[in-house]
Amino acid sequence: MTIGNVLSVLLLISSSCFFSGPLSAAETGTLTVRFGHTTEDTFKARHPDAINRGFNENLKGTIYQVSYKVSPDSFHFDGMRNVFILFDQNKNLMAMHIQFDGDYSGLVGAFLAKKYTAIINRKPLVGTRYMELFNKGVSIYMRTRLFSNTSVFYITIDEKNKILENTPANSISDENELLDFLIEQCFPKL
Repeated sequence: MTIGNVLSVLLLISSSCFFSGPLSAAETGTLTVRFGHTTEDTFKARHPDAINRGFNENLKGTIYQVSYKVSPDSFHFDGMRNVFILFDQNKNLMAMHIQFDGDYSGLVGAFLAKKYTAIINRKPLVGTRYMELFNKGVSIYMRTRLFSNTSVFYITIDEKNKILENTPANSISDENELLDFLIEQCFPKL
């Protein structure tokens, strides 16, 4: 099974409610990348095709990318384009950004809402669909702008607080600016 197969299935399976017993309280993240469990070393061993995109100087962490190429022998979550993953200097998972080609907010949002605790769930008829959720020390954001692509962003609450600690309060006016700022801090120029 290729890395594309594994990571594309991970969002679908990890977000679903088809499990019973202890698996229904699954950890935060995806099937193969979980906060509190996945380290940089275990990630590289499990996903040797992941591309090292460099080092985040501000957060002192290494950034990896997994891209999805549609081929006849690969099975992946339809529309999934890229996954960016950031590990801190201690090799612990700090943030993850999943990008889709197209609007998958209905499907992905339903899975996330069943798995995690929702704080904000905005579903306007016209405009940006936005969800903010949390689970076990991790903030999760899903956003789809009007006629745009869906993205899901995970970040540890501790790291989010460190990033926001030195940010002037008046520099971020709404949740979309907050999400853009957090993604840019974790994955600059990607």
